[in-house]
Amino acid sequence: MGGRVLITGAAGFLGSHVAAELHRKGHEIVGLDDLSHGNLGNLAPVLDAPRFQFIQGDVCDPEAVGAASIGAEAILHFALYKLPRYGGRLRTLETNVEGTRQVLEAARRHGCRVVYASTDDVYGKNQELPFGEESALVLGDTA
Repeated sequence: MGGRVLITGAAGFLGSHVAAELHRKGHEIVGLDDLSHGNLGNLAPVLDAPRFQFIQGDVCDPEAVGAASIGAEAILHFALYKLPRYGGRLRTLETNVEGTRQVLEAARRHGCRVVYASTDDVYGKNQELPFGEESALVLGDTA
């Protein structure tokens, strides 16, 4: 039987698939998501399953993250926004920074590990596919 894992962004594509796989392997899962980008339909395989709890909450809210992380051995942080092309840049950066700060603070308080995911934005405008850790960072116009 696995330990307790908090997944932020649990109702998104990545979070929901990881939640289903970890649950299948016997872990207790707490999924935290504000449903701004994901949806509960993605969690259909585990939503009513034993050892799964869904909390609708904002990753920037210290109380929501703190409560969701109690007893967690690990936090898988997938509640991140991809940088938008048109508008909303500041909100995206604030959410990504503050949400990550809350996750790291909860992990420090509860003594658990963190796995942090990112988007392909870290590779810039590189046309070389697939991206890899050794890929060149290509900067350019954001439009």
